[in-house]
Amino acid sequence: MSRIYNFTQALPTPKELKSALPTGDLSKKCIVSWREQTTDIIAKRGQRVAIIVGPCSIHDANAAKEYARKLKDVIPDLSSHFFVVMRVYLEKARTRLGWKGFLYDNRYAIDERLAMARKLFLEITDIGIPIATEFLDPMLAPYFSDIITWGVVGARTTSSQIHRHMASNMPMPIGFKNTTDGNTRIAINAVASSQHSHPLISIDESGRPSLFQSQGNPNTHIILRGGETSTNYDKDSIAKTVEILKDENLTPRFIIDCSHGNCEGNYMKQKDVFTDLIDQIHNDNVNIAGMMIESNLEGGRHEPPTYKQSITDPCLGWDDTKKILFDGHKKLAGSS
Repeated sequence: MSRIYNFTQALPTPKELKSALPTGDLSKKCIVSWREQTTDIIAKRGQRVAIIVGPCSIHDANAAKEYARKLKDVIPDLSSHFFVVMRVYLEKARTRLGWKGFLYDNRYAIDERLAMARKLFLEITDIGIPIATEFLDPMLAPYFSDIITWGVVGARTTSSQIHRHMASNMPMPIGFKNTTDGNTRIAINAVASSQHSHPLISIDESGRPSLFQSQGNPNTHIILRGGETSTNYDKDSIAKTVEILKDENLTPRFIIDCSHGNCEGNYMKQKDVFTDLIDQIHNDNVNIAGMMIESNLEGGRHEPPTYKQSITDPCLGWDDTKKILFDGHKKLAGSS
């Protein structure tokens, strides 16, 4: 007996969505510049570190834009030592069940969601904020990849060959998170794989399944996010990771996630993790390329969601976020 598949709705093609919501010439120039600056940071060219900060997930476009405007206001005071990128995550991997992200919100039809998502990316770019996002479904990447400054492959998909091949064909730096159990070797393997050329099947701009030959992405790197039973942002853990990367002939530079396993499930502890990492950078740890912070307009989480709070992981509130950013920047500025 053959299985019956339920067909819901056809999607617009990437070309159709981009034609309806194009990236302006000025935004294109900004995105190219932001990608170059991120690449320079990963390669340790200059003294700045990356700060990838923002909500765990986006559920309200207006709240996301309000957060972006707050970031925009403080960036001039932080720019000598921090390159600030906003987390704008519209897809969320779930271990079992839970909010899967704005792109899966059934309050809207899928074509509306795609248009709203691209429009939000463009509006945040127009505010003047570089964007970081997680690429969860490779089929959706062609709709948005032209706008993204910094990409992420999450802890639950780092081991996926499809995601490694996708990253190898991306035009921006991509970070691979260590797995949820704290295994860094899998993320390191992902980086090594994605820096090489691969054949991959994806959709082209017209939505047609096509075979591509990637060029390899030299700007992939790992993200240390801790695990279920231990952290990996401390000096010893970093030193062990550096040795493995060197043995693999990979650049020993990476981003460290202040949330998830590294904050041991306590979102307020992100402040302590961030401060510790600033101290390590201040004391000449050249392996830390940047930090990631889960932050929102208001601290904690709430389900059903409120305008200012996260629906997924609890986040630092804006006031706490602003304080640690300014304190960290002051410390690094005092050491230069």
